[in-house]
Amino acid sequence: MRTPAPRKWMSGRVVAAALLGLAACGLVLVARPAAPDNGRWLKVLSARTAQPLLLQGALSPVNTVNISAPVDSVLLARYVQFGDMVAVGQRLAQVSDSELKRQWREAEMAAIQARQALTAAQRLESGTEYQGAARRLLAAQNTLTAAQGRGAEAQRLYDKGIIARTELDAAKQEIDAGQSQVDGAHDELSTLKLRRSGTALRVLELDLENRRLHLDDIRAKLKATTMLSPLAGVVLYPAAGDAGDVATQKELNPGAAVTPKDVILAVGDTSAFLIKTWVDEDDARQIAPGQAARVALVADGAREFAGVVRRVSSQARATDGRGQGSRGSAEFEVQILLKPPTDARRALRVGSSVTIGVTVEPGPATLRVPLGAVAWNAAGRPVVRVRRSAADHGRVQEIDAGKSLVDSVEVKSGVAAGEEVWVPVAVPASAAAGAGMLDKLLSGAGND
Repeated sequence: MRTPAPRKWMSGRVVAAALLGLAACGLVLVARPAAPDNGRWLKVLSARTAQPLLLQGALSPVNTVNISAPVDSVLLARYVQFGDMVAVGQRLAQVSDSELKRQWREAEMAAIQARQALTAAQRLESGTEYQGAARRLLAAQNTLTAAQGRGAEAQRLYDKGIIARTELDAAKQEIDAGQSQVDGAHDELSTLKLRRSGTALRVLELDLENRRLHLDDIRAKLKATTMLSPLAGVVLYPAAGDAGDVATQKELNPGAAVTPKDVILAVGDTSAFLIKTWVDEDDARQIAPGQAARVALVADGAREFAGVVRRVSSQARATDGRGQGSRGSAEFEVQILLKPPTDARRALRVGSSVTIGVTVEPGPATLRVPLGAVAWNAAGRPVVRVRRSAADHGRVQEIDAGKSLVDSVEVKSGVAAGEEVWVPVAVPASAAAGAGMLDKLLSGAGND
């Protein structure tokens, strides 16, 4: 029963040898370019290349309107839920109008009083106050005329020695008193006439206009207690405000006290979408407003939509105080405008993740070699097998690699234009090796 043991031992040795062989083969493939027996030679040429920029972002409404309470009040009802689609003029929420009605009554009384004051000034001469002052002036003038007559008679009698000096002085005092009454009545009438001057009337007109504007303002606020959607779109949660601004960050439900600073909800315009993303300095130089872009939903990449670059920020966002973003380099905001067809708007939802492809202008001509031609030496540097002519057997040459695309890599030095590089084909496990090589090149390994 123990005879199978040697057979098991032999099979184990065979498996181990096979594994060692595969490992050795893998080391050879990574350590140096494949020998020129499974591949072809390709001439290195200088060419301009352009790789579309692939960006990621999320759909946002092209425009968002915040809905707030017109005055300090109480939220009575909210007729929609967050995420609902609404039409223009649809009811969104209702707040109490009791305080506004009180303000309306006070403002209306003030407007009536201002209108009465202006009317009284315009019809001054027919008013009771003016008529009374005019009568008092006339009475004072009549009294003065009578006193002057008696004074003249007293002077004549005094000159003839008929009356005493005291009677003459009394007559003169009566004349002075009458004159004072006339002067006072004149001043009173003149003061009243000033109310009808051009300046005074203008002041009263402006006061009345202000009262009317205040009434209009309260009327508009009363109307705004029933909050209607200003546009067709989707109901959104209020956006978070500035740091420390708690009023714009809380969710408000019926019964809550609200102020004009509180955003009850927001409505986003979904007739178009805005996608915000961030790029580094190199990519920012290649993007400009007006460039075409292709937008695809991450959840449904089969359908693409045409977009356009709307804005490229001229200022990097500063998250660490040095103008650098989360990746340690300066990042600039890019906005993509998407106007989907009418039949596709229902399929697009606010917040959906999207990928954006932006076609850029080709850069300057550079030397590039196929990605499959690049291997890595023991020092971790990129190398290629290169030859100058068909008679040359080729040599392993270290290169200074630049930017990598999905199928090629830029060569800054090590290979000259017109030389040929060896590109192996049908190499076992080439997919895995290629993926690892691409990761190294994209991470900057081997680049100064």
